[in-house]
Amino acid sequence: RYLPWRAELTAAPSGEAPGVERVELSWAERNARPLVEAVTVLEPGAVFPRAGATSGPAVLSVTNPDENGAFAGLEPPREGPEAPGKKLFRKGFRTVTWKGTDPNGDALRYDLEVKREGSSTWVAIRRDVEDAFASFDTAPLPDGRYRFRVTATDRLSNAEGEALLATEESDVAVVDGTPPALTILDRKVEAERVVLRVRAADALSPLARAEGTVSADRWRPLAAADGALEGREEVLTLLVPKPSGPAFLSVRVVDAAGNSSSVSAEYPGDFR
Repeated sequence: RYLPWRAELTAAPSGEAPGVERVELSWAERNARPLVEAVTVLEPGAVFPRAGATSGPAVLSVTNPDENGAFAGLEPPREGPEAPGKKLFRKGFRTVTWKGTDPNGDALRYDLEVKREGSSTWVAIRRDVEDAFASFDTAPLPDGRYRFRVTATDRLSNAEGEALLATEESDVAVVDGTPPALTILDRKVEAERVVLRVRAADALSPLARAEGTVSADRWRPLAAADGALEGREEVLTLLVPKPSGPAFLSVRVVDAAGNSSSVSAEYPGDFR
């Protein structure tokens, strides 16, 4: 940047030569609008701890139930080079992330809002956020499809009336707090095998995982009757060798939102 200037000097009536002792210049950079991009809704339950924070009683990293049987515990994860990285999870929470920049290098603050698909009303979730993410409980939101909007402002670095805003919306995200509905279709003994057949149905989210266990042994994957577990309604079959004594058979189904439900039947009493 440069500023050309010119001075016209006139001699005094006494003939004294004029001179310039000092030139002062003041300027202000024109404020440019901030930019918000990459507004992303993370998978259900994923939360970001603040720097230096540790998981507390409300944020848990549980041992995978496949390691210890049907009843998940809070035992410390395995140590060693193959131990997976720690991931914090809080059921019912969602996290929205974004990227904000300012051409002038101004400090930015963010507002996060939500709108149900088909509605014109935006509802505030967080105001004056300093971080480029926000985690929140979705309990106040009924099941449905939503968009999230982030608004950035540079008001902290500019005079009143000169601050600028920028907004960006996320793609549609599903908020689903209702577990799949499970119905036992059949409980029977076939020769040396025991069969438990279950229908799983979810109103909003596709089914993501189905597992079965016998007497609290490890959960083992179950295949859908049509060969692909990808719809909102599937028929599942748990087929195991006839137990040598009393036992209970359980089926657990988890939807894409992380909601789970299970059903059980006792052998031999519930089977024919």
